[in-house]
Amino acid sequence: MLPPEVQSTVPADVVSLLQAVAYPTTGARPDLPGSVLEIIARAWDDVPRSTYLPRSVHLTEGLAQSFLYETIAKGCIPFTAGPADSVGVASAIAGPAVDTSLPESNLPAGTVNFLFSAINTGKSLPTHGDRLKVAWFNTSTLESGVVPLVQERPADWVTTLSATVRTGRGTVVAAVFGSVLNQPSSGPVHECGFAPVVGVVQA
Repeated sequence: MLPPEVQSTVPADVVSLLQAVAYPTTGARPDLPGSVLEIIARAWDDVPRSTYLPRSVHLTEGLAQSFLYETIAKGCIPFTAGPADSVGVASAIAGPAVDTSLPESNLPAGTVNFLFSAINTGKSLPTHGDRLKVAWFNTSTLESGVVPLVQERPADWVTTLSATVRTGRGTVVAAVFGSVLNQPSSGPVHECGFAPVVGVVQA
């Protein structure tokens, strides 16, 4: 359940959206709660966060804010010894910031670049048509939206997808959900479906 001070600010349609992307994660990661809304409540607690950033991020000004936890796609990476998992790491860069790897390097105040890396995957390709999205809600302005994550940065291992969004200034709750397509060095493309990952960003 959301903290009372946040619950009153979240529109019903946004809550419904976050509930729709929430699904049981127990089978994949026993340590993860089964609901995105349950995860959002952890934003007000001291929860360890990953500090991983892919090589394709060239941040010269500003800071990256990690999401609340790492997520996972079970058994979607083919290996000789058997299928392996892909770990998903999400973070956000809030403007003002400069990331020279982006088509528009300057991120002005009130914008956020959401990014997601799928560990153990191959290079990201713009032709893949990955089905990964971010749903966001600004608790300060009550603005919200859903946008796809695409390959904005130069192709590099691992697959890293992102999107720059005009969220406005304030506290932004975001949930990344969906799947990433992995092209191994040989063989067919594999789809990695990730349990939703949630973050709280100060924009």
